[in-house]
Amino acid sequence: MSKLFSPAKLGSLDLDNRIVVAPMCQYSAIDGSLTDWHLMHLGQFAVGGAGLVFVEATGVEAAGRITPGCPGLYSDQNEAAMARVINFFRNYGAAKIGIQLADFDEKGFVLAATGRLRNDFPFGFHTVCGMSFASLRRFCAVAARWNSSFAPFGPLRRSRSSFMMRLR
Repeated sequence: MSKLFSPAKLGSLDLDNRIVVAPMCQYSAIDGSLTDWHLMHLGQFAVGGAGLVFVEATGVEAAGRITPGCPGLYSDQNEAAMARVINFFRNYGAAKIGIQLADFDEKGFVLAATGRLRNDFPFGFHTVCGMSFASLRRFCAVAARWNSSFAPFGPLRRSRSSFMMRLR
């Protein structure tokens, strides 16, 4: 018999089943804030039977996002928009929610509409800096306000790769 629908444990996180929705770039954030689109897109998985749902790659600094349409967690507005989605999961969904933190760094910039790599945008968006440890610590403080039992999956350390954190 398949174990797909049996409970699972991921670190200290108990999942109702082993169905995980991977982070999917939506390119629909406005100034880094999640929108109604995200509430609908992620919300369908919250109530649809998945055990764990990931928010798309989210920058802890505006300059670390892949595109201007990618979400961030670097402002109070970003935090409020993210909290709206998390509250939906808490109030209506059975799924847990996680986040993929990302730092596109100096690799360039993907133009959402074409997928071409660019880093010369006239409107001032750039990704020529790395995620600062101070920004990562700010994110952890924000996440801790959302959930008193918040903890990263693994030690917080300086890293250029993305990693996941439990938000619910």
